[in-house]
Amino acid sequence: MKTHNIAHRGLHTDNEIVPENSLLAMRLAKESGYAMEFDIHITKDDKIVVFHDADLVRMCNANVRVEESTYSDLKQYRLLSSPEKIPLLSDVLDCVNGHTPLLIEIKNTKHIDRICSITLETLKGYSGAYAIQSFNPKIVHWFTKNAPYIKRGMVAYDMKDSSEPWVNKMIIRHMLLSFWVKPDFINYEHLSLPLRKLSKLQKKGVTIIAWTVRTQEELDRVKRHYSNAVFELFVPK
Repeated sequence: MKTHNIAHRGLHTDNEIVPENSLLAMRLAKESGYAMEFDIHITKDDKIVVFHDADLVRMCNANVRVEESTYSDLKQYRLLSSPEKIPLLSDVLDCVNGHTPLLIEIKNTKHIDRICSITLETLKGYSGAYAIQSFNPKIVHWFTKNAPYIKRGMVAYDMKDSSEPWVNKMIIRHMLLSFWVKPDFINYEHLSLPLRKLSKLQKKGVTIIAWTVRTQEELDRVKRHYSNAVFELFVPK
């Protein structure tokens, strides 16, 4: 969280040559010495895949939902116009092989126990550094309860563009369940920073980072107040 620049969804590009969350993006991040943030979902047949969206519309031009598909279904699609395909979490672990830290975001799901327990099982024996994060406090709390030795964090932002019920918006925006989750870190959208509550949590020992900066100036501004930021589409100094 503090010592490595963190590449958002791997070291991907703004064209279609190196897609986000692809094995190629992870390999390039590793070779550049960056930590890497990426997202995971669970499939219909209980495979943990590295992918951001709930469906394949944006990345694969297919109206297919990840959680309603088997991994065999998903393997037929390519990411954008590249030859890259949707990787498994185990594929990424094999690719990185402990060379650089991982920041693993578990996407929201109704199948919290399934995705958390299978993710934990997949990570057993992995020798590299990693941490777990999620927007859903219930997911983060699952690790607080069942695997407290794993570093865990809450992801948040102002929720103004969210369709979530207002109660959920308030909980995430103001991190109202921090006392229950007991996060080691918070990853907050950089456009809202600094925030008084985050600064107070930082004084209590909670590491604060930000997502997702796209210029050196944005990264420097975050670091004036907090520990680090997840970056994309530029090369940090």
